[in-house]
Order: sequence, then C-alpha cells, then structure tokens
Amino acid sequence: MNYASQCHSHTIAFIIYMCLRYTDDIDNEKMASTFLTEFITWLKKKGKSAAKHGQNEILVHLLSTTFKITVLIKYYSDNKMNDFPVFRI
Repeated sequence: MNYASQCHSHTIAFIIYMCLRYTDDIDNEKMASTFLTEFITWLKKKGKSAAKHGQNEILVHLLSTTFKITVLIKYYSDNKMNDFPVFRI
C-alpha cells in the first residue's frame, strides 16, 4: 500500500483548512501566519524529499492537497484571498 492510497485525497486539506478557520475565528493573525508558514515549509520539505526519491504519487498527493486548500479558501472566504500573501494569484 502506497502513501497516496492510505488516506482520502482531500482529508489533509480539510483538516488544514479547519485549523486555519479556527485561527481566524479566535482572531489571532500571528497564529494564522505562523500556521501557514509552517505548513508551507512542511510542504516544501516533503515535496523536495519525494522528488529526490522519485516518489511521484506523493508529489501528486501534495499538489492536490495544496490545490484543494486554495479552492476551499477561495470558496469560503468571499474572495478575500489577497489577505494571505502566500495565495496571491
């Protein structure tokens, strides 16, 4: 059994999104910023490691997770994506 088949493709995205919503709900910008920074750092490390070892299924899983988080933020935040400099398009 490989990494990508061990969990639903968007479970991680929903968990990350709900954590981000929680930090927004308690109105703690520093916590939200730190959370996003740490998550992006983790994604970069995991992506580099997967690319180095030729683990394409992990790369696809990480990309789909990142895309789903972006979609969730766009859909549920009334197009306030520019509040997050990381997600500026």
